[in-house]
Amino acid sequence: EVIVPLIQNTLSPDTSTRNLAELKLAELREQNFTAYVGTLAQILANEEIQPQVRQSSGLILKNLLSAKDSKLEKEVHQRWNQLDPNARLQIKGLATKALGSKSNQAGKSAAQVVS
Repeated sequence: EVIVPLIQNTLSPDTSTRNLAELKLAELREQNFTAYVGTLAQILANEEIQPQVRQSSGLILKNLLSAKDSKLEKEVHQRWNQLDPNARLQIKGLATKALGSKSNQAGKSAAQVVS
């Protein structure tokens, strides 16, 4: 998957590598939000992917689904509600599955997504 190496690069100590990865992830998000959040949920739930990548995927997903600012929160809820109901169910199911992960990092991240 193209997203896994990009998430790995967001963890890089090199600023240019991180910035480029974040830019490419933003492009993917804008191109197809449904596929993007679905892929993030799949990464979060996949026990074969590195725990740090799964944790980062969960944090990205959480940040896409919730916001502390009330204006942003409204936008986030609208975007979530515009997703296909089957996509929402799949994302919820994968996040719930990740709660029981062998990786403590991924489980904590999944808890933030679900809450």
